[in-house]
Amino acid sequence: MTFSLLPLLIVLQFGALIYATNRAAHGGVVTKNGQRSIIAVLSVLAVWGAASTVLSLTGTYHSQAFLQMQAPIWLPFVPVALVILPLIFSGTFRVAVDGLIDHTPLTGIIAMHALRVFAIGSIIKAARDEFSIPFATYVAVPDFIFGLSAIGMAWLVFKERIGTGVVIIWNLVGILVIVPTANVTIALATPGSWQVFTSSPGIMTLYDFPMVLAPTLVVPLFVMMNMFVALRLAVRYWRGLLAFEKAA
Repeated sequence: MTFSLLPLLIVLQFGALIYATNRAAHGGVVTKNGQRSIIAVLSVLAVWGAASTVLSLTGTYHSQAFLQMQAPIWLPFVPVALVILPLIFSGTFRVAVDGLIDHTPLTGIIAMHALRVFAIGSIIKAARDEFSIPFATYVAVPDFIFGLSAIGMAWLVFKERIGTGVVIIWNLVGILVIVPTANVTIALATPGSWQVFTSSPGIMTLYDFPMVLAPTLVVPLFVMMNMFVALRLAVRYWRGLLAFEKAA
């Protein structure tokens, strides 16, 4: 086990989401049932994070069975599924998420992504030969740069110097620096028939605690924030155009 800021990042992510949810509920934008649905989903994610920690500490993520299932490729999508399924089947949760995004200042949402600068930890570890160099190069570096960009974007939005379209594109970039780059890098670095990157230390250091919290919880949460905000802003932008055309 090595020192990592990932547990702190999880606390900050969950803390910010709970604060924003309560704020939206107090503002009357999110109903009590909607508030409960968001907290319930966050609770499920927390349980998944705890389970992933146990699987890492018990060596399950380093087992042959884990590798034979190509689990490193699809594992990051587990928390995504835990959020997408309630969105599909629960109208209450879906409306609550929209209300949460609408009621939270866009500057604050963007500023949250500044936390991605902590990807520099992976870069430093790779420079010290303590972490996978391919993953640090193709995933951590772009993620770190995106985190830096969040600082400038938050300022520009606060000063109202950029439009909705730019913010949507910026969020899409936030997704693309991770998906599919991280999945492809993991696939090409994981021991097996697809392995191309064989440098040491290998990609399996990513599944040691606390590093395992990155692919199984922290990074998917950031990507989902990008995705949901981009979609919501696009819907609001499109509705605004339609309303303008009708008025004209």
